[in-house]
Amino acid sequence: MMNTDGSQQTHLITQSELDVGPVWSPDGTKLVFKAFREGGNWDISVTNKDGSGQIFLTDEGYNTDPAWSPDGTRIAFVTNSHSYGIFSLDVINVDGSRQITQALYAAGDDSDPAWSPDGKQIAFVRSYSVNDREINWAFNIGDSGSIGLQTNSSVNTSPVWSPDGTQFAFVANFDGNKEIYVYMIVTDGSENWISLTNDPAIDTDPAWQPLL
Repeated sequence: MMNTDGSQQTHLITQSELDVGPVWSPDGTKLVFKAFREGGNWDISVTNKDGSGQIFLTDEGYNTDPAWSPDGTRIAFVTNSHSYGIFSLDVINVDGSRQITQALYAAGDDSDPAWSPDGKQIAFVRSYSVNDREINWAFNIGDSGSIGLQTNSSVNTSPVWSPDGTQFAFVANFDGNKEIYVYMIVTDGSENWISLTNDPAIDTDPAWQPLL
């Protein structure tokens, strides 16, 4: 960690061999990241902002894509530690209780979890093949089901919730080219999206303006 001018660089972590993808907690007091440990595991780890109090929230398999809940009490992540052999979305407490909730399971690999602003839903990508990736979202975390956009074997990625939680932006190649779309939340998975871009260029990485 360092100041914005590059001064006071500090080495925070000493308990793992390689640490990547740090994400600040909503209140700015902690970091979650993916840590490689002796034995070959990639685990989800949390530490205080000064490097103290590091804990590992997982201890088996390959674990990645950590994302804080808006209230900072839970972390969504993706793991292959379950017996069915795919990457699935899980949610774990941050307080050390390690009560993992298996959020979702289906015949596809999950990635890129994104919490809704109220912490009640998670949007994520589910991949059935290289060219078939759909946006899903879970309404009740801990239930076994989710709703997916009916996107007809296209590549859909990068879900980002609007600040009010009523819609999310995402990237899709419905027309053969990556464009930015916005989806209005409905509970039946029906087609309810609009295209924001329509040009020959490749459009990616949508970001919402914060509420003022």
